[in-house]
Amino acid sequence: MIFYTLVIDMKITWKLTLFSTFIVSLTTLSMVFVLYETMKKSLIDSHKRHVASIVRMYVRRGMYPGARKMLLIVNGKVLSDPFGIAGKIPYRDGVYEIDGDYYIGVSLRSESRTIFAASYVTPAIKGMQEVSRRLIFFAASGIALSFLASLLMVNFSLSPLRKILKAVKEIDISNLEKRLESSGSGDEFDELVREMNNMLNRIEKAYRAQERFVHDVSHELKNPLSSMKGFIGVLKRWGFSDRKLFDESISEIEKAIDEMSDMIENLLRFSKEEILEKSLVDLKEIALETAKELERKYHNRHVLVQGDARIYTNRDYLRIILRNLLDNALKYSNDDVKVNIKECCLEVVDRGEGIPKEEIDKIFEKFYRIDRSRDRRKEGHGIGLSLVKELSEKMGMRVEVESEPGKGSTFRITWGGRS
Repeated sequence: MIFYTLVIDMKITWKLTLFSTFIVSLTTLSMVFVLYETMKKSLIDSHKRHVASIVRMYVRRGMYPGARKMLLIVNGKVLSDPFGIAGKIPYRDGVYEIDGDYYIGVSLRSESRTIFAASYVTPAIKGMQEVSRRLIFFAASGIALSFLASLLMVNFSLSPLRKILKAVKEIDISNLEKRLESSGSGDEFDELVREMNNMLNRIEKAYRAQERFVHDVSHELKNPLSSMKGFIGVLKRWGFSDRKLFDESISEIEKAIDEMSDMIENLLRFSKEEILEKSLVDLKEIALETAKELERKYHNRHVLVQGDARIYTNRDYLRIILRNLLDNALKYSNDDVKVNIKECCLEVVDRGEGIPKEEIDKIFEKFYRIDRSRDRRKEGHGIGLSLVKELSEKMGMRVEVESEPGKGSTFRITWGGRS
């Protein structure tokens, strides 16, 4: 458990180094063991074959100089024992150590004879032992070198990650625009940098949106709040004695509250990063529903809906766009308003005040109002058209305006070729 905890708490450099060293060590030791055992077995088998060949020569020719140089026992009778080990060695095949020396024994059967022979192999066995010590030394040296090589390689491989960590630590609220530098190598670290930059883009965008939201709300709430405070002051002084003044003040306060609610709802749309879900939308159905809602708001002013089409888009966004366009059209005109639905676009047409040519490019700016001298009740809070533009762009649509002062305006939401 302690070892496991230590490993978990290690930095990735040491984890990778130890892991690679372990793999190299395991591979090296396995190869050394297999090599040593193979050499040892080959040596012993070679000596066994040599002893067996001498025994076969003895069977054919009888006692001869080669047979006298080894322990030879036939049917339990010692015929030759130059090493003095006849009573010490088991009469079985194998390698045996006796008094610090090594002997290899071989037993054979020939007709009615049982023969056991043993040869002196101390130099060969000690030579193998020396080989094993050298192999272990070289293996240990190789493991140490592999550890150093792994440490250098891991440090070199993770150097881009350290640069990334250093750069990330330097990014805070004061410098959200800062981005990580790409190496252009196309490897995993380069891909990580790209994805982290994308993430930072999203974070900055969301933060800036929230920052703008707080600023815009604080700025725009001043007027309705000041208006409400003024009417509350009027109520305190004269509201309880003048019923008409009381009703008018309450009505104006309600309007200010409604204006604040609409403004905050629209501003929230700017601050959100929503996933755009699309479906097949019946434009005429949405236009009729929205028209009825605005007709009630403007005391049964009429909205004429013409045409029919179905497109693949976001229903909620389209409803918000249409509501804002109709609200503007009804607010700044006294005649009926038309909604023309075509295969490639949706038009909202009014015969109202119109927009000066030099102002058309500015009307989609947040909180921009064309004529400051207008009645405050018609002025609104100046974010409806900016919201229309932003939501249209999110859905891959365009907003086009045709207007002439005194003759009215046509706002066109286009998703195909112009009609």
